[in-house]
Amino acid sequence: MKGFKQVLARILKMLDLRPKVVITSIEKLLDKINNSQNLQSTSCIRILSSYLRNPKKPIKEDDLRNPIKTYQTDFLFIKEDIMRFRQQNMKHECFSVLHPWAYELELVDFKYVMNNDLKPQIMKYFKSNELSIVFWFSFFKNQIGCGSDDFIEAIRQLCEINKLQGFWDKEAASY
Repeated sequence: MKGFKQVLARILKMLDLRPKVVITSIEKLLDKINNSQNLQSTSCIRILSSYLRNPKKPIKEDDLRNPIKTYQTDFLFIKEDIMRFRQQNMKHECFSVLHPWAYELELVDFKYVMNNDLKPQIMKYFKSNELSIVFWFSFFKNQIGCGSDDFIEAIRQLCEINKLQGFWDKEAASY
């Protein structure tokens, strides 16, 4: 929502629309929606962190109603995540910030963003292998390379998304 607001504000400024009251009203509405999303995120972070702070706390569906609704998922998915995070001894501080990106368009140099279209190179490299192309763009967007840790983590996530945890467990050591 922050990024959308920044882009819309830039467009409205370029169009120099009148009256300015309309622009201010739109920005206030978007700020209100953004604040609501931040409250939702904070609430979700708080409950998920509580399960990591106290690994013996039973995972109850009623406690997770807000994250289930917010993330548009089901209880089993969140429960499996919490159990996996507990097994990994993940610290609750990892959930202290859900959206770490700052959306300040004045700080972005669009010359590099716009002129760095690597899609043709990526498509050429994968030689029309649709599954590979979908995998790459899903996890690495429009970048030409990635670190081995990021690549292996993407494979792990793909296994998790597709409920292939057994495959991951069997093959992880070889990676």
